[in-house]
Amino acid sequence: QAAMEEEQRVAKERQEKRLEEQRKQQLLLEEEKRAEEEKRKAEERRQAAEARREKKQAAMEEEQRVAKERQEKRLEEQRKQQLLLEEEKRAEEEKRKAEERRQAAEARREKKQAAMEEE
Repeated sequence: QAAMEEEQRVAKERQEKRLEEQRKQQLLLEEEKRAEEEKRKAEERRQAAEARREKKQAAMEEEQRVAKERQEKRLEEQRKQQLLLEEEKRAEEEKRKAEERRQAAEARREKKQAAMEEE
């Protein structure tokens, strides 16, 4: 009887140890799953942050490109204005010289006319 009771006690102890080990394994598995889920969510947040950063970067680059284009257009307009101004000055100078030549020719003609009348 005592031997049988001892055997039952030992068998019960072994079963309790097995159950305790199973519970520990289950807890470890659950902890592993939680860690895996946290890792997945952290990666999602990282990717979302990266996407926002890249979007912001692209917007900034686009803004810079547009600003550069505007500046180039302004410079081109200034160059055109400068060329028009120079063209205007050249035309003014040519007009002045042509007037001088006309006056000189008129003076020579009048001088010749006076000389002819003198004869």
